[in-house]
Amino acid sequence: MKSQGFIYETKVVGDVSLLGSKKVIDGGCFAMSKYPLANCEEVTFGNVASGEDRYADKGVIYFQVRVPVQSNSGSEATEIVHVVGTHLQAWETPIAVSTRNSQLALMRKFVDSLNLPKDEPVIFAGDMNVNKHADGAQAPDGEYTAMLDLLSVHDPKLQEKSAMYSFDPHSNNLAVDGPSSGGITERLDYIMSMKFWLYSSASLAACVGLLYYTYVTRQQFYPSIIYLVTSKVSVLVLGNAGLVLTTLFGRLLKSFFLGTLRDAEVEVVAARECPEISFHVMVLFTALVFLKIFHWLSQARIEFLEQTDIITRLTHVRLVGLMVMLAAVDTGFVVWCSLKVMEIGPSVFILFGFEFLILLVTIMATFLRYVLYVVDSRMDGAWTNKFTYLFYLELVSEVTKLVVYLVFFMLIFTYYGMPLHI
Repeated sequence: MKSQGFIYETKVVGDVSLLGSKKVIDGGCFAMSKYPLANCEEVTFGNVASGEDRYADKGVIYFQVRVPVQSNSGSEATEIVHVVGTHLQAWETPIAVSTRNSQLALMRKFVDSLNLPKDEPVIFAGDMNVNKHADGAQAPDGEYTAMLDLLSVHDPKLQEKSAMYSFDPHSNNLAVDGPSSGGITERLDYIMSMKFWLYSSASLAACVGLLYYTYVTRQQFYPSIIYLVTSKVSVLVLGNAGLVLTTLFGRLLKSFFLGTLRDAEVEVVAARECPEISFHVMVLFTALVFLKIFHWLSQARIEFLEQTDIITRLTHVRLVGLMVMLAAVDTGFVVWCSLKVMEIGPSVFILFGFEFLILLVTIMATFLRYVLYVVDSRMDGAWTNKFTYLFYLELVSEVTKLVVYLVFFMLIFTYYGMPLHI
């Protein structure tokens, strides 16, 4: 193959080294290309296997390849193509079919976790071991139809003069001998492109359906507008449709005014985008908002206790447990963000580290206010110095937060400069 120009290749899926795997043989799946390969990743099926396939370390391999294309201006450019290759569970038994479905679900989950750009093509290729021409395979509930739906891919069409079957004992010497022989012809191997238009179409269809439902049920302009802007479901649907329309409009502008982007132009955009706004950052942001809500609820519950006479012991235990748990989680996030900053240097983890530190200061102040409440309740509300201690507690808490914010802004100015532009 290398003599034919296929000089780039990936590793074979699976690891059968002494310490790497308990499998007997590797997955037998790899790729060779005439063009450079990049960002190669893999995931193995592990125990999601049956029969003889349990001894093979099968899995999924992903990589990027830049293929040459002709731009509208006539100059040469390249386009990024994302390729996902695999070799799925063999045989047609019910257990094998069920195992194949589980492997397909794992492959789709793996691809979704890569967060691939919506405007770049994705190709699934390999030995799927799903026979398109088997009885019932192309029925609405058939295995072949289920594969297309699960991977969100187009039904692959045969090119002119292509063989109908990819496994044919009459023309393929490798299929003559062994347990798969006997004159059975099957189509098991496919090259399928992912249809990203499905998400856009579904989003716009949902938006149209929402507008039609609103028009039918409200029948007047102002009630319809009030429903659209107050219903959480409608806000979600309209926001999603707005995002899709913005993406499609951007692609239209790019195609009309710029055509195919050159490599240098793609690199400029990639270098100037926000690389730190990633999936992990969104998870951290969600966790931060989630914890803030319970910090607010803790403060509100203590204010409620201060105005109530009869409080059960269980209420005290639950409230103290909540505050201790929040303090422990805040401390854990502060330590983790600090370790990440020391590992990779200044990054968005500085922001989250200080935000969780503020939450830690807040929950400690809340706990001390609870302690003052307990002392006052033991003295039947006759503790005259309570408000003095509350004043100093709030003063120390706010000053501590101010110092934390000052340190944060000093670090931001040191590493990033004055944040006056995006």
